[in-house]
Amino acid sequence: PVIVTVPTDDTAGGDTDADGGADLPTGSSSPWIAVSGGGTLQFESVEVRYRGVDLTTSGTATIAASAVRHAPQEALRLGAGPTTNVTAIVTNSLLVKDAADWDVVAGYGDGVHLAMVNSTVTGGRTGILLDQNARLERLVNSIVAFNTLAGVGLTHGGTASTDVRHNDVYNPGATIGNYMNMQDYTGLQGNISAD
Repeated sequence: PVIVTVPTDDTAGGDTDADGGADLPTGSSSPWIAVSGGGTLQFESVEVRYRGVDLTTSGTATIAASAVRHAPQEALRLGAGPTTNVTAIVTNSLLVKDAADWDVVAGYGDGVHLAMVNSTVTGGRTGILLDQNARLERLVNSIVAFNTLAGVGLTHGGTASTDVRHNDVYNPGATIGNYMNMQDYTGLQGNISAD
């Protein structure tokens, strides 16, 4: 895979910052790879480290067979308030946080649409959060696990289609549980909650 990371990450490409490994990699002052103004992002076999992916106002992201790890904020952020025409399709990918200080995947605003298939979302406050009228179009054959507030959640008008099937949503220590402000799909449409 192609690896996109910060200069202090000496595990990819060697000691690119020439410090002899003295600095450990952390999230940078630029926490995202940003797409705006109707832009398109297409990742296939890409690993993003210490940054997230952000579609701020309008645009499309297709993330396939890829990983986003160690993001300092959301691993995938869609919209940033009232917005139009932001779409993300995530397939066969891993989105993981190291700490539960932010949601792993978050969509904010009208016109935000998310589809996730055959993917894993783990380690955040909420695994997938749809807020301010954002919409979860599809969640199929995915794992949403080990998040601290909720697995999948809707707030402030966020919505979800009924195409939520064959997932393992397992968040045993979550304050709210596996599903927040939406249908609990455990035991329905092939969905389970198991370690």
